Amino acid sequence: MPAYLVEMPVQTGLTLHGHHGANKMVVFAATSADALAAAEGHFPGLAGWVANATATEIVAGTNLAGYTFTVNITGAAGQTVDPISVSALGGAGNDAIQATPDPAINAGGTGYATNDILTVAGGTFTRAATLRVTGQTGGVIDTVEVVDPGEYTVAPTLTANAVTGGTGTSATVDLVMAGANSYEVFLGQLVGLLNAQTDIANAAVDFSDGGAGTRLLTLSSVADGNGDATVSLFWGKEGANVAGLSGTVTHQGIAGAVLSVAIPAVGSLVLPSAVTPVSG
Repeated sequence: MPAYLVEMPVQTGLTLHGHHGANKMVVFAATSADALAAAEGHFPGLAGWVANATATEIVAGTNLAGYTFTVNITGAAGQTVDPISVSALGGAGNDAIQATPDPAINAGGTGYATNDILTVAGGTFTRAATLRVTGQTGGVIDTVEVVDPGEYTVAPTLTANAVTGGTGTSATVDLVMAGANSYEVFLGQLVGLLNAQTDIANAAVDFSDGGAGTRLLTLSSVADGNGDATVSLFWGKEGANVAGLSGTVTHQGIAGAVLSVAIPAVGSLVLPSAVTPVSG
């Protein structure tokens, strides 16, 4: 459900209860009209003041600098991985392949099959980006999507970049970099921190847009032995937990299975630029 910032007009002597000087509040509602109605219903004694309020949907910008994303993994049988926190760090020079829109095919190559996994060549990376073939005609690739946007300090060739892997040869793609503080980089950094843990070696992220079931953050593989763990995810900014705005996920795994959780799609995060009351 969307979140709206409801802002009342500045009026002497009127503030939200419990927050001296504040004239704004966050309301979860299906529409802006519903958000305004909910705010007015919450302050029936101030109906005239609230009736003149405005409601603006809170959406994520392209710059996630300053946010933290904490993953807590706790084993059901005394098996524990320390909590991990990662922030978008634009100054670190990290970048990633943009996940949406999908990369464009420059040359379709020959001999490829749907669902082939391709690795992007070139650049300087901690983790190379991978793509999935989503459409092909007679072995010639028509469309691909980003699986893992990778982590780069030097971008690969963006026009006619060669790819390796899959069942075919000679395909090339045109790429766009996501930007230093992008969602792609944010999740990529998290994967790197997960894999740096003693108990995890096979964390990964899947940005495929085939549905919620395929848009996954894999925290560890079967080989890591964490499949029966409980996982909680929390977003935060400026020291405040804003997990409710993006949806806290608590996931109980299955022993002997991959440990993974669904993540929001690119562009669908609902995160505020501030999480504290603002005075008028």
